[in-house]
Amino acid sequence: MNTKAAFQGKLTYANVVATTCLFVTLGGGAYAAAALPASSVGTREVRDGSLRMRDMASRERTVSLHVRLDTGGANLAGSEPGSPGDLVAFDNKILDGAGKEIGRNLGHCVSVNKRSRTCVETYTLPGGQVHIVGTTETGSGAAVVVGGTGKFSGATGTLPPATVDRDGTYVNTLHLRLPR
Repeated sequence: MNTKAAFQGKLTYANVVATTCLFVTLGGGAYAAAALPASSVGTREVRDGSLRMRDMASRERTVSLHVRLDTGGANLAGSEPGSPGDLVAFDNKILDGAGKEIGRNLGHCVSVNKRSRTCVETYTLPGGQVHIVGTTETGSGAAVVVGGTGKFSGATGTLPPATVDRDGTYVNTLHLRLPR
């Protein structure tokens, strides 16, 4: 079979226009992907209904923080610690792996009974804050990340019970979900 003759029979105006459009479209998309800076497309550039749930997926991040217990004050409502209504306020240092202060852990806890307490905490870190609320029993339960500021804006997630490191610091592991 003569390939030149077969090719010439298929070369029509419609095929040439369709192939040209294909290359222009693919080339434009490739140019946009390579030339646009990161995060340059925002709300104004997106039409309503054009995004799917997967387009708005969150980033997950786990952050381990070493907290050194420094300052705390107690207001005892009952005759012994852990009585319902006891209030403990705290302001602790957050340390990096080398022991250098990188932030603060502030908050308060109210005893519900001898084993359980409800806490509200703020972790002030470089770039923003993470806000936490939770009721935990001794050694169990997880607090909930209810928001944040700065680079933690819109954060959700959990804070399981802390572990104690060899140097006596508490290791709090935040499991964060951050909007993209």
